[in-house]
Amino acid sequence: MNTLLGDLIQISMLESEESQLKLEKINLMDIIINVKDTFKQVLQSRKSNLIVPDEKTVYILADKKNMEIVFNNLINNAINYSDSGDIIISLKYIKKNIVVRIIDQGIGISKDNVQQIFERFYRVDSDRSRETGGTGLGLAIVKHILLAHNIEIKVDSKVNMGTEFIFEIPVLKN
Repeated sequence: MNTLLGDLIQISMLESEESQLKLEKINLMDIIINVKDTFKQVLQSRKSNLIVPDEKTVYILADKKNMEIVFNNLINNAINYSDSGDIIISLKYIKKNIVVRIIDQGIGISKDNVQQIFERFYRVDSDRSRETGGTGLGLAIVKHILLAHNIEIKVDSKVNMGTEFIFEIPVLKN
């Protein structure tokens, strides 16, 4: 109940004018390493890994707390909707941006459901969501945080093969 209430407050703040991003120069790799540490134990218990890039520094202008929420929610979602297999965070430079891809080997999402997954309380597999305790707000929160940063998120998914979340962030010079 506390998680649901917290998520509802967070999404309401993001949707309102009251939400103010605290933009600062941050190292995206610090967030990725923290996320890897956060989920290390649960991934080890299922004999899976979170594979992350070897990059040392990727500076971006973002709200650190909110970007941590984005990565935590996406990795948590990847874990909850796959029973095994590694989860991959991939980074690729394209011009002055870094393309982030979060890839899982999970149950996938049908084309009919892809457009709805960022809606509040929408669940692709409600039985699995009940088992894992999700609120149905994680991806809606991700979408709103990224939109507040002027970043669009895309999804590529195949049923029974996995899902890939893709977004592009402008990179700052060191």
